[in-house]
Amino acid sequence: MIDPRRSNATLYNFHEILVIALSACIAGADNFVAMERFGKAKIAFFEEHLDLANGIPSHDTFGDLFALLDPVEFNKCFMNWIANKTRENDLKFIAIDGKALRGSHYKSHSKKMIHTVNAWATEQQCFLGQCCTDVKSNEITAIPKLLKMMWIEGAVITIDAMGTQKRIASQIILQKGHYILCLKDNHPTFHKKLKELFNSPSLLKSMKESGVEIDLAKTEEKSHGREEIRHCVVVENIDWYDESHEWEGLRSVVMIERHRTENEKTSVEHHYYISSLAADAQTILAAVRSHWGIENSLHWVLDVSWNEDQSRIRMGNAAQNVSLLRKISINMLNESPKKDSLKGKQQQAGWNDKYLAELLNF
Repeated sequence: MIDPRRSNATLYNFHEILVIALSACIAGADNFVAMERFGKAKIAFFEEHLDLANGIPSHDTFGDLFALLDPVEFNKCFMNWIANKTRENDLKFIAIDGKALRGSHYKSHSKKMIHTVNAWATEQQCFLGQCCTDVKSNEITAIPKLLKMMWIEGAVITIDAMGTQKRIASQIILQKGHYILCLKDNHPTFHKKLKELFNSPSLLKSMKESGVEIDLAKTEEKSHGREEIRHCVVVENIDWYDESHEWEGLRSVVMIERHRTENEKTSVEHHYYISSLAADAQTILAAVRSHWGIENSLHWVLDVSWNEDQSRIRMGNAAQNVSLLRKISINMLNESPKKDSLKGKQQQAGWNDKYLAELLNF
């Protein structure tokens, strides 16, 4: 990765700044002042592993570097590194979803809020990469760009209704992946047809009798006084929909009925999906259920452990770059075999030099 600073502004080593910033971020630092504080508090540790010819950089030095750093190149470097690791593993389910960096807008500089589209390997609890845009609707164009940078062969990609686009389905099939895409009113005709199909038991029965593959699955969960039951129905037949050929690889349609009981009150929801998978209700139900891991294990963690929603880092490219740094930190903490919560691992990284050195592979 190229140092973006001018030659007369390179008092501190480029890679050493990145190492200190990442170390601070692992331990929970959520701004540049905190990075400087962490570096100074751990100066003996860093002097053991780095040259530090000019000591610990100031918060302005951290801010200037991350504002100048090309976020696309930074992300490419990370994704190349993570791709080499993930190809050795079987990435079964990959969830793709967007998140707003709410504090990134800068009205006086006419800078709009940044949205990141993130990819998350749900079983491995591993962040795979991001693509940024300053308008939420541009997630539709960001998703194919993100997919092109990823290794998805054999994996099942789950995306919410925003990403249910023919171009995105084609991109996934081109890269030899599979998709499960949520269908809502952004495709009103197709959505209506699915509702009619799954609300007609007699039609489903006649289709099954004629040889159409229909598969069922059910899950039940009880936790903290809440009970959730999910029924999944998958129909491996799309001949009844005239425009089905426009969706590359489309093989099945899905309905998931969710019953949720809490405080003796039960609500029922129906969700509809299209998929390139065969009629395997158990796999599809598992994939859809795991999709929400990107909210719980990535987006929620970013907001709670790094205060990302409230972050006022916004100059230049800093917001995108620091967001990526936080996600790299999550990967490193999740990879650690230490038996503790993510918050506990953060604390240990700040208090225990040996553990921090293990995380950084020093």
